[in-house]
Amino acid sequence: MKIGVIDIGSNTIKLDIFQVNGSDITNISAESIRGALAKYTMDGFLNDEGYSVLKKILLKFTVDAKQAGCDKTLVFATQSLRGISNADRVCEDIRAQLGVDIDIISGTQEAQCSFFALCDCISDEDSGIMADMGGGSLELVDFENKTSAFMCSLPLGALKVRETLNCSVVPDREQTSGIEEYARSFFDNVQIKKHDAIYIIGGTARAMFSAVFNGKEEIGVDESFVAYEKMSFDAEETEKRLYSLIPKRADSFMTGFAIFNAAAKYFNCKKIVLCKKGVRDGYLKMKLKDEE
Repeated sequence: MKIGVIDIGSNTIKLDIFQVNGSDITNISAESIRGALAKYTMDGFLNDEGYSVLKKILLKFTVDAKQAGCDKTLVFATQSLRGISNADRVCEDIRAQLGVDIDIISGTQEAQCSFFALCDCISDEDSGIMADMGGGSLELVDFENKTSAFMCSLPLGALKVRETLNCSVVPDREQTSGIEEYARSFFDNVQIKKHDAIYIIGGTARAMFSAVFNGKEEIGVDESFVAYEKMSFDAEETEKRLYSLIPKRADSFMTGFAIFNAAAKYFNCKKIVLCKKGVRDGYLKMKLKDEE
């Protein structure tokens, strides 16, 4: 059967369609639309314009899923809605107008879903730190032998940090230091051990490896630091290139890049590894397990 999974993020809203045959789950298509709900959230409240954007995109994606032959469509939200005070009202109105039930998952559940996805991409002997970055939050998991020792969700999403610190599209040296210091203030309070490898997940992670590292799936941490410095040196040219290559996340990409580098530095990692699967894969696995 086919199942659609809609992920309501702070920066983008995504629809992935999966073919499910028993325990075999294959992602057969993916599309995303920039919703930037974080920009429509004022004082923890999603305004009417943000609600209209959300409703319009959900309507399109539910129709797309039905036309693709999905037997059912699951919809969940992360920091985009769990961080707002009127989430219940938003969900009630969406249910009434579109017949769509939105599952707002906690930060811990989001980390667990991403870890489920990561476990499909690593061996039983691997250990490290998982870092899944969205627009509004960063989920971290300390793991060994496919078992999590600690997991948490931090308000270190690329879009959220950029707006909180009022960073430029390409942060200068002072702003980059500010991002690192801000991230470190949260890392100081988590119970995560030092590891050689950090496995990164999410749109910013995929954009890093496709736009900066020519499609590699693993790089040295020093290589990442050097690449960031080179991109920061010519801010005007870098900004043009980002809007050409990754227009949906160009404005927050460098902030996210800096946060990943800050995490790798803080936890003494030697390599950064890309995980191509993500929270939607893990969420579907979790729901299928619940049904069983």
